[in-house]
Amino acid sequence: MLIKVTNEISLTPYLKKDKSDLVKHINHSDISNNTLTIPYPYKKEDADIFFNLIQEKEKKTGKVWNWVIRNKENHLIGSIGLLGGNFFGNPHRDVFGYWIGEEFRGKGLMTKVVETFADYCLNERGLVRLEASVFPHNQASMRVLEKAGFEREGYLRKMFLKKGEYLDSVLFAKIKE
Repeated sequence: MLIKVTNEISLTPYLKKDKSDLVKHINHSDISNNTLTIPYPYKKEDADIFFNLIQEKEKKTGKVWNWVIRNKENHLIGSIGLLGGNFFGNPHRDVFGYWIGEEFRGKGLMTKVVETFADYCLNERGLVRLEASVFPHNQASMRVLEKAGFEREGYLRKMFLKKGEYLDSVLFAKIKE
């Protein structure tokens, strides 16, 4: 499965060959600080655990849940994915997260990826509601979501627990009309 974002960017499922690029690009403290579950430092063992998790989930459901953001040279430069939860019996909605390598930021790529991914989820996956939660300090991610047509729906106090600390979250959503 290939989702074309631009002539230079596409989304594809993970491949075993992506492991070294994954470890290279995700291994930054700011990615860990801006996401809930990505550790820092990120090691090859972490990539192995991640690959096993996505492989099991895809085998179990027959669907792709996590995509590689690929450049025109077909290298991993980031990732975007759905949690894939049937939240309290509500299969019409899902939550997603994303990250992009440091050298690829500030070029508008993530906004295009999120726009394309949201269209795919709302039109091809049958979702009616797509959500993303952002830590309040991550202003760049909030701008990406707003530019991609997501609306800010609320501020959730002490929404997440990470490393023993309660963290607030800003909730964004895009609704299929």
